[in-house]
Amino acid sequence: MAQGTLVDTRPPAAYGTGHIPGAKTVPIGGLVDGDGLLLPAAELRQRLADSRVALDGPIAAYCGGGRGVGLLHPGPRHARHRRDPLPGLVVGLDHRSAAADLDLIHHDAGLIMTIQDIFSVRGKRAIVTGGASGIGLAIAEGLAENGAHVAIIDRDEASLAEQNRALRERGLTIQALKADVADADAIGEAVAGAVQKQGGLDIIFANAGVTGGYGPISGQGGRGRLESLDLGLWQRTLDINLTGVVHTLRAAVPALKAAKAGKIIVTASIAGLRANAAIGYPYTASKTALVGLIKELALELAEFNIQVNGLAPGPFKTNINDRRFHDPVDAAIETATVPQRRLGEPAEIKGLAILLASGASSFITGTVIPIDGGKTAGS
Repeated sequence: MAQGTLVDTRPPAAYGTGHIPGAKTVPIGGLVDGDGLLLPAAELRQRLADSRVALDGPIAAYCGGGRGVGLLHPGPRHARHRRDPLPGLVVGLDHRSAAADLDLIHHDAGLIMTIQDIFSVRGKRAIVTGGASGIGLAIAEGLAENGAHVAIIDRDEASLAEQNRALRERGLTIQALKADVADADAIGEAVAGAVQKQGGLDIIFANAGVTGGYGPISGQGGRGRLESLDLGLWQRTLDINLTGVVHTLRAAVPALKAAKAGKIIVTASIAGLRANAAIGYPYTASKTALVGLIKELALELAEFNIQVNGLAPGPFKTNINDRRFHDPVDAAIETATVPQRRLGEPAEIKGLAILLASGASSFITGTVIPIDGGKTAGS
């Protein structure tokens, strides 16, 4: 995380002092010139020095007066003062770092940034489990394509090597580690290795998962009914889909707590939000449990400025669904249940993943967001 001093320029009488942890106050009048223009960086630095406020980083300042806020670019440039009735800030960070650390700054303080800055993950350090295929691979690609440093963890060594090579050939910053999330020691070592090599952790996607066999009315001769349930399959599915997420997050949370900020995103499923008798009991039970886990963990970690949310994919074209949709008839039946009348493409997960991994989601926590072509809209 970039280091810098946050200077709170809001009137103490109106907002109180120390609203932002570690903030210092300076007179508002000393930051805006008589024409309502924000000051160039050099002059602002001198004004701050005169106010005995020390900054330990270059200024690409966000600042404002009683009438509004605006963006001060580095160098001898001015930014027109916005006429919004918002208080203002000065941030002693370079522009890129300030954008990357948006989620550390209270939005009610009136910070103004571009939409590109708000959704930026550039320079962030991320881990994606189950990252060698399907939705996990799409998430890893989306993060890396937008400047994040990504470690993908997967138990499939061949796929892991193949995707690591393919992503690196595209010039993306990727680290590949082999581990089974069901093995607490193995995933712990993999997460620790990624954190050490990346120099910390900002984002963790607990995505690894497996299917849980056929559902009770999946047309498989009753193989998915409760009395016919394969208990070995039941245990293995929960070991990966539920306990594997717990192992992953137990290993990752200390690094996020140390940074006093972070993003946890868990791949749940719409099977955890609504019943579907075509889905196997082990899968449904594991994903339903994840929804509760996400909500409770969000409560625990809120004080550390760590947001915890879930993705709930509907029917996507992924390895986990290959067996379900291998039969064209089954695929057609499933497609007919989706209002958009098609299955999702893995790349379509990227937008939601970036939202939840970036500063744009700084006030979103404890929620599970469906991405399903409208399938749960009528639930």
